Amino acid sequence: MAKQLNIFVDNKPGRLSAVTETLATNGINIFIFTIQDRGDFGLIKLIVDKTSGLEQIDNTAFPRLVVEDGKSLMQAPSKSAFS
Repeated sequence: MAKQLNIFVDNKPGRLSAVTETLATNGINIFIFTIQDRGDFGLIKLIVDKTSGLEQIDNTAFPRLVVEDGKSLMQAPSKSAFS
């Protein structure tokens, strides 16, 4: 079942690449994505095939990650590997 990820990243070159490489390394496929520019930061919204690989990712990789899974929301710590 598809899941939505919302990832807040600093608006700097290479951030999208870092996100997609991390997901690919953990076997998570992206179906659709959008990016919103908010000045100093960006919001990446992705529809992915699964979220089960996310627990294998170091929490610093996704500093502000929200997984929308029905009623549950998970948020990683605020330290950023993408800053």
